[in-house]
Formats: sequence, structure tokens, C-alpha cells
Amino acid sequence: MALIYATLIIKGIKTINDVPKVIRNKVKQVLIDLDLPELAEEQTEETGTTETGKPGSSTGQTA
Repeated sequence: MALIYATLIIKGIKTINDVPKVIRNKVKQVLIDLDLPELAEEQTEETGTTETGKPGSSTGQTA
């Protein structure tokens, strides 16, 4: 099932936030194993930033 969700995420049909929490870690690991760790990052509802606040996320800071 994790591979199915990973495929849907890769195709842009689902996001990691759409994956049930019960198997979310397995799906994240599949995406990481496929060298797609950016797709494994959860998005917050309010800001659209990544769970880790990594560069490239919307942090409200300007250049």
C-alpha cells in the first residue's frame, strides 16, 4: 500500500498529507529510497511551509 501512495504522490495526485498516519512513515521511506525526499516533507495547512522549515519554504522572511 505504501508503494501505491508513493506512486500517487509522484504523479501529483496526492500529497504526503493525504496519506493515513498509520502508513505515512512507510510512504516517506519509499519516497526517500527513490531519491525524492522533498516529496516526503509534510506541509502545514496555514503557511504551506515544510515540517522542518527547510530553505525554499515560505517562512515569511524576505531577501
